Amino acid sequence: MTDKKIIVQFTMLTFFIAFLVSGALIALGPFGYSVHNWVHTFQQFMMNIPFAIYILSPAIASYIVLKKNKKVANPSFLHSGDESRRGTH
Repeated sequence: MTDKKIIVQFTMLTFFIAFLVSGALIALGPFGYSVHNWVHTFQQFMMNIPFAIYILSPAIASYIVLKKNKKVANPSFLHSGDESRRGTH
């Protein structure tokens, strides 16, 4: 049952993020907002960030849902302590 709950949470959050950001992009279109293939200015770079969030919504949602359900383990290189665990001698 836990896996089904995680799947539902992931799907809901993914579509929530995607609909929220895409709705904002559509609403901002008449005011001159556009996404650029080639970025030449800092402003164009900043304008592409919401689109990047839209594209990465599955990755963002999976991290949030898995972290919430305590399924994300900390990488071993972030732990302090015994150096031999990291392979550095």
